[in-house]
Amino acid sequence: MPEFYHWSGDEFQRVQMLLDALGLETGSLQIKCPAAEIAECGSEMDGKRPCRVISIVGAGGKTSTMFQLAKEYAGMGKRVIVTSSTHIFRPDGYEVVLKDQPEWLERLMEFTEKPGGNILVTAAEEMDWKKGKNDNFPCDKAKKKLKGMEPHEIGRLLNYCDVLLIEADGSKGLPVKVPAEHEPVIIPETQVVIGCAGLTAIGEMIQEVCFRSEFLERIRKDGKVTEQLLAEILCSESGTRKNVGKRAYRILLNQLDGSREKGAAEQTAKWIDQWSQKNGKENVTIAASCYLYTKD
Repeated sequence: MPEFYHWSGDEFQRVQMLLDALGLETGSLQIKCPAAEIAECGSEMDGKRPCRVISIVGAGGKTSTMFQLAKEYAGMGKRVIVTSSTHIFRPDGYEVVLKDQPEWLERLMEFTEKPGGNILVTAAEEMDWKKGKNDNFPCDKAKKKLKGMEPHEIGRLLNYCDVLLIEADGSKGLPVKVPAEHEPVIIPETQVVIGCAGLTAIGEMIQEVCFRSEFLERIRKDGKVTEQLLAEILCSESGTRKNVGKRAYRILLNQLDGSREKGAAEQTAKWIDQWSQKNGKENVTIAASCYLYTKD
């Protein structure tokens, strides 16, 4: 069973659901916040009320995070659509509908008419996947990938669901990501952005575990990922927080798989809090997750 933790300011405390760990309430959902009013929509932007559109960025567990949230929302009786503005592997055990299929709209309408508690995966089309030199995925991964949809197409999905979850970034399977100029792709309707990173990166060489490490020009090429560096990447508006704007922002430290990672998570969380205080910002909500049996 996966484990989830919420940062209290002093330590990580275990909670039952990822929604709890991220500080997202689980009551009835809000109506859609219009894109033109996104900056003024305080009742949804403050992150203290349920959110209908969530984009997940960064690296190190975005897909696992997205489907865990989908299951929790579906367990509350919500109709959940899962999609991507980049690429994801075709998941097993979920209904998938592709925009290039002639029955695209018909199947969306059928999903809308179903009772709550269902999950639908959407994408533009299915693609064959061949492992590239920069891919960090194991060779036994499924050979099919789903190509993400255009931002304006994703926005239309709001008409067919209660909750829309979007994987809005790519990281080639690496645990840390620094975005390029065109990344991440966050649709205007997004109310909350969750920035992910993998704790297994701590202590490893930057170039080996950080996707687009060339954007960390101030770091020596032989440097290692430290808790302070990871915190800076997660908090920086040129890092994982890029394009978030005034939306609610959450940080999720994945791969808390043992005592080493637990210590790294605590130190990273403290650096994140220090960064917020130094820059006159409110402390960001920090969570952690483990999908493996915890190691000693």
